[in-house]
Amino acid sequence: MSGELGCFGCTGATPEGGSTVILARRIMTRTKDAKDQIWDAEATVQICPECFGRAQSGTFPVSCSMAPLLDSEYSGLFQYMRHTADGKTLSGSSALPDRCSRCLEGIPENTKYLFVEISTESEVWRWKEPRCQSSKYGPTPPPDALHPSANRWEQVVESRNVFPLLNLCSLCTTELWTSVHMDLGVLRMQRCTTRGCPVCARLKDAQGEKRSKLKIKKSSVSTISMQASGGSKNLWNPGRNAGS
Repeated sequence: MSGELGCFGCTGATPEGGSTVILARRIMTRTKDAKDQIWDAEATVQICPECFGRAQSGTFPVSCSMAPLLDSEYSGLFQYMRHTADGKTLSGSSALPDRCSRCLEGIPENTKYLFVEISTESEVWRWKEPRCQSSKYGPTPPPDALHPSANRWEQVVESRNVFPLLNLCSLCTTELWTSVHMDLGVLRMQRCTTRGCPVCARLKDAQGEKRSKLKIKKSSVSTISMQASGGSKNLWNPGRNAGS
């Protein structure tokens, strides 16, 4: 996060230093040590402080960067905003069961699945080498941040009120969003412009492999055609073949 973040509930944005409610989707793999591997992630809905206030009195249309927005995501988003109003903190959220929230089938270990999470994010200034756990300054730069020794401070994203919403198995995910490629672990089959993006690197490798297979297939077809063509000449010149 840096600068203003566009809001998906209005034409406005979260001002710099403000808080944004984010609904994120992630392709993950469950592992034995409970440290799930993240393959790809995207903030599919962003809500500014003004729309956060509007959510306390009713619902309103919300767009999504990766349509469709599921009914459970939409309702979960508004329930989340009402439960975190007035600076309230959610009680410790329990982990979701190891099964798909849609078909209720179990999600085995070492299998890719889609995880949906809601959180509130903001940027804060932090001492690079914390003197204590609470050495955060806040959304505005500390007094000495512009000093030549400013490298002592860094601006980081702080997530709070993190709430796990859904687990979706590979089959249900690809049924709901055709742009997702679970085998490759990518949410979109389009490369971004971020230099060195690991997700796009996997996509590039896969597309290169696909082109290589296509070339091999075309080469095989050409060879077969040439062989068939050579055979037809022999068929049309039986006398010549007999004399050879």
